[in-house]
Amino acid sequence: MAVARLVAATMLLFAEQTAGAGYHMGKLCRGHACTDTNFPILDYMPNERKCVCRAHPCWEDAGKVHYCNSPKHPFLHFHYKVDRSLICGCSEHPHYNTRYISHDLCPGHACDSPDHPVLDYDQVQDACICRAHPCHDIDGVKHLCPEGKVLRYREDEPEIPRGKAKGQCECIQKMDPPSMNKGDL
Repeated sequence: MAVARLVAATMLLFAEQTAGAGYHMGKLCRGHACTDTNFPILDYMPNERKCVCRAHPCWEDAGKVHYCNSPKHPFLHFHYKVDRSLICGCSEHPHYNTRYISHDLCPGHACDSPDHPVLDYDQVQDACICRAHPCHDIDGVKHLCPEGKVLRYREDEPEIPRGKAKGQCECIQKMDPPSMNKGDL
């Protein structure tokens, strides 16, 4: 009986570590939200150890403003090459990423698979990974957005101390430059 409890406790601990290893930004910026269309990306500034709402990096790329007007590829996306130079493009699928993950932790990585579109950092493995969107399985529920919107994940603080953080899924406007947007998210 004691061995069974030890095995069950070990499996639970492993499951919690595995689940906690993902969604790095959600964990770092728990309790934060971005509602201004000028600064729609929840990001982390490691030098200041704080979370901020940032503009899309492709809106200011060495004086160039990127946007997507093709009906087949309407979503602005970005990643950074190994040398940390910015790559902007347009995609068929909605895209949400952070500068911290893609520039600071995972330069040279990009996630192009519709099944695993989220670039994340796994602290346990000390590795960059492509994962399924966290909103595709929140307590067994798959969250989706209407066409033309971007699905964004964040976490709220637990309701009780040392409780489970609450994942939040939001549908936001596609990331057009501010001059093309109208209002809050």
